[in-house]
Amino acid sequence: MINWEKKFNEQLTWTAELRDRLYEKAEFSHKKNLLELGCRTGELLKEIGIKYNLNLFGIDMDKNKIEYASANLEKNLIDAKLITMNILNNNFEDNFFDVVITSCYFLWEMEFNYILAEIHRILKHNGVFLIFGEPDFGGIIEYPDTGLKKELYNSLKNSGADPEIGRKIPQYFSNKFRLVEHFCSSFPWIPSVNKASLLKDLDLYIKNLNTKKFNSVLIIQSIESNKYFLFIPIFGYYLKKI
Repeated sequence: MINWEKKFNEQLTWTAELRDRLYEKAEFSHKKNLLELGCRTGELLKEIGIKYNLNLFGIDMDKNKIEYASANLEKNLIDAKLITMNILNNNFEDNFFDVVITSCYFLWEMEFNYILAEIHRILKHNGVFLIFGEPDFGGIIEYPDTGLKKELYNSLKNSGADPEIGRKIPQYFSNKFRLVEHFCSSFPWIPSVNKASLLKDLDLYIKNLNTKKFNSVLIIQSIESNKYFLFIPIFGYYLKKI
């Protein structure tokens, strides 16, 4: 099985400039309390803690991830309160947070309406909800078509994820949040620019996916001849509590 955790953390580096712009737009320097849902390795909290003086909170249902994130933040002298917790069973006060953030969180969460209701409850009036990136594997464009899209989609589906969550998010928040900005934070991968990354990911796919379901030889040939194209849409949303 693909280590999606490691892959998504790697992708954080690709959208650093976008996040910096959103931090400024959301006026993080004037905020007080911030919560990350699904804090995983603590990389986002570390990034924010280095730049802003906020009371940082992070929750994750995986105790091992909380322990890893705690060590990561402590090593970088970032003070944060990390808790092993399900957002659907939290004890945060109403209207407590100025900001709630997520990244590749809803891909793995099925109870969307209930989660948004809790986020709405714990956010202050006009509080900020930043969804930095939710991929849409159903919208992959691959040329030539090697069958990789279908195999990636099925792998995620079989792992309990919703591969099309990126496109579905807007239907859920319309009566709870006001959309300030939406964006696509991904870019096409082409061999002339991304050859090393394409080959690295292909090695990951070969090791973790069913190679009978996609043509890895054709992918390699297309990359080497500079004829390969891969685009995985990743959608993001800047919302404010209504």
